[in-house]
Amino acid sequence: MLSQIHLGGMQLLVLSAHAKVNLCLDVLKRRPDGYHEVDMILQSIDLVDEVMLEQIGFESIELGGALAGTPCGPENLVWKAAMLLASHAEACGRGGGGGRRGVRITLNKKIPTAAGLGGGSADAAAVLAGLNQLWNLSLSLSELEALSAKLGADVPFCISGGCARARGIGTELAFLPGAGGSQQGAPPLNLVLFTPHI
Repeated sequence: MLSQIHLGGMQLLVLSAHAKVNLCLDVLKRRPDGYHEVDMILQSIDLVDEVMLEQIGFESIELGGALAGTPCGPENLVWKAAMLLASHAEACGRGGGGGRRGVRITLNKKIPTAAGLGGGSADAAAVLAGLNQLWNLSLSLSELEALSAKLGADVPFCISGGCARARGIGTELAFLPGAGGSQQGAPPLNLVLFTPHI
């Protein structure tokens, strides 16, 4: 999922953000906050977006790449993830400060947008995990998952990926032996995905 390249004094991280499918989904009651209670099985698949993070020498977030029609500014979930982590790091006094929190994000979309495959959530999760490393924040997996829930119900699953039963609004995760051969002894799972233009 993560490759690291050093270019001169700058560091570049290249991440694979995996799409996910819902193997089963049971929508339960509607909550007072507008969310629905769900019980579902999520599985990461090998369809990926490529996310590149480059540390830049000033406090700024830049977003570009093959965005496949997704916004490239503050309304993009990737941008929101970077801002959330920078704010959290500042509030907690983690990982140094100021100019060390600059990043150039290059996103190469392969996961179809608005197809229910969690592409935006996967990209946001990759940014959180990558910036945690790039900015030397040393947040634990559970801290990243808790923080990521502020971005959306699918993002905590995308932090770890694999196969999980998700309950509540989708953020209560119990990881399972996965399909697709990613875990020892797991049978291969072949999927055909149709994403018609509607």
